[in-house]
Amino acid sequence: MHVEDNHRAATAENPQPKDVLKIRRVAMFVALSTAAVDRTAAYEWVGNFAGATQVASKDGFSSDNAGTLAIFSRYRTISVDGGTCSVGAGGDEDGLNRHPYVEWKDARKYYQRWLKKLDIPSGFYEGRATHCLRERESIFVLLQLDTHSQRSMSQGVLHLVKLRVADGFVESDTEILVPGVRGTYSAWVEKDLSNLREREGEIVVVGKYRYLDAEEDISFSVMLKM
Repeated sequence: MHVEDNHRAATAENPQPKDVLKIRRVAMFVALSTAAVDRTAAYEWVGNFAGATQVASKDGFSSDNAGTLAIFSRYRTISVDGGTCSVGAGGDEDGLNRHPYVEWKDARKYYQRWLKKLDIPSGFYEGRATHCLRERESIFVLLQLDTHSQRSMSQGVLHLVKLRVADGFVESDTEILVPGVRGTYSAWVEKDLSNLREREGEIVVVGKYRYLDAEEDISFSVMLKM
């Protein structure tokens, strides 16, 4: 074994301080990800990509607040009228502090129109965008948010965000409340595309909820005005 090989073997058996720090950071991320209310298991991550600030901007549109996110996880890309909508979550270099994001690509011009980082309420742990729908000149995006990193203490909260197709401007952000529910509960929406759809001029959201002190999952649907 060469001297260099001996050094590598010794380093593997006795990690240096920088390596130990990296291991601890990765372990912390895994622990937090496991502890969080992770409904993302129902979704297929179709890709991770970085460098949001590098996106093409041929007609003046560009990333909006996306440069603060180091890592993106795209859950799905959906073909809708006039283009494609990609939804997912982005976080820092450790994959923590995830925020929802949505990307719109124009089908006629074949390039990214805009990439938008979406806000979550102050004090919430993290969030992700999981569904999108286009109606006329608006994109409707479903957000699934977690209030706390610990699963036993967290509530799943749903929001519907309306964005302008032309430039990603947020026109409204509405919390989705499960009708007729009393007490503290956690809500979520599974990955089927039909769980966010248009019907008779309104947006239909179909999901499930569970009281925090119970084990039963209960289905619900709610209609929201556009």
